[in-house]
Amino acid sequence: MRLPAVDTGLMANHLEKHEAILAKLSLYRTLAKDETYDRIVSEQIRVMLDHVRAMLELLDPERREPVRLKPIAHRFAAALMAEWPLDFKQLLAETRATSLNMARENFLSALQMHHPNAKRVHVDMALQQVHFAERYGELMRAHGWEQHPMASPEEQRETIARFAHMLQ
Repeated sequence: MRLPAVDTGLMANHLEKHEAILAKLSLYRTLAKDETYDRIVSEQIRVMLDHVRAMLELLDPERREPVRLKPIAHRFAAALMAEWPLDFKQLLAETRATSLNMARENFLSALQMHHPNAKRVHVDMALQQVHFAERYGELMRAHGWEQHPMASPEEQRETIARFAHMLQ
C-alpha cells in the first residue's frame, strides 16, 4: 500500500525502538527466574514481533489487503508467589514502564498518521501494550509493591460540588 511519508518515517522510528526493546525484554527473561513473569514477557515478545510483521506489511508498497494484528493469546492471572527479591521488583517496574512508554508512543504516532490502516494498527498496538502494562501492574499489586491511596468520601463529594456547576 502507498503510505504518506510521515507514516513511513514514524514506522521506521518504531521499528528501531522495537528492535532495541525486543533485545531488552529477551535479556530481562534471563535475569528473572519467575514463571509468571517469564510467561508475560514471552507473550509480550511474541506480540511485539507481530507488531514488526504488521509494520513491515504496511510498508510494502505492493500490498493491497488491510493489515491486522494477531490477538493476544490469553489473559495472564497475577499469582501470589513467594517473596521476590528487591531487584525483581525493580525489573518488574521497569518492564511495566517500557510497556507504558510503547503504548504512549503508538497512540501518539497513530494520531499523526494519515493512512487509515496504519493508524488503526498503531492504535491496536498501543492497546496491546496497555494490556501488558496491566499484567505487570497486577503482579506488582499482588506482592504489595504498588498501592494507590484512596480519597475519602468527603474529598470526593467536595470535588463533585466544585465542578457540578458545569452541568447546570
